[in-house]
Amino acid sequence: MESKSNPVFKDAMTSGLILGVVQAVIILFVYLMGIDIIRPPFFVTLINYILVIYAIVYATRKYRDELLDGEISYSKALGFGVLVCVFAGIIYGIYMIIHMHFVDTDYLTKFISATEEEYYNAGFSEKQIEDAMIIIGSIQKPIVMVLFTVFGSTMIGTIFSLVTSAFLRRKKSIFVNNQNQNLNS
Repeated sequence: MESKSNPVFKDAMTSGLILGVVQAVIILFVYLMGIDIIRPPFFVTLINYILVIYAIVYATRKYRDELLDGEISYSKALGFGVLVCVFAGIIYGIYMIIHMHFVDTDYLTKFISATEEEYYNAGFSEKQIEDAMIIIGSIQKPIVMVLFTVFGSTMIGTIFSLVTSAFLRRKKSIFVNNQNQNLNS
């Protein structure tokens, strides 16, 4: 009995793996350059967004052209793009755990301090900030952080896929089917 693999998941996982690894390498490079990764400058965020869009477009086009004979609906393109980002988020989340435990062991302390500073700048009261810090401290567990990373990656993937899917969707031309039928007659 043959094992049948799902090409949608295989292609999405492969593309997500590549995207997640590239994102991890970029964040490591940015960190090693001494750039703040907790509040990265705009150009770092822009590079990441361009990378995500490129990965979604490239992976969806490849999936459409190689596995679906050049035809894909808007909803399939949307779902595939989101799936790529889910897998990328898992890889990136795992890397961030490694980063926090082995590369930048003060990451959580810096993250909490930066968050507290943002709350002060936003005009939150002492009590509100104290309550928020308790909540933030309780969610700084590895599995919760991976889940938040996956959630964030999924949201970004959904937003970008909503747009890219409109450009990537493609129906087979009715003329191609008619022409093939005439040639076979």
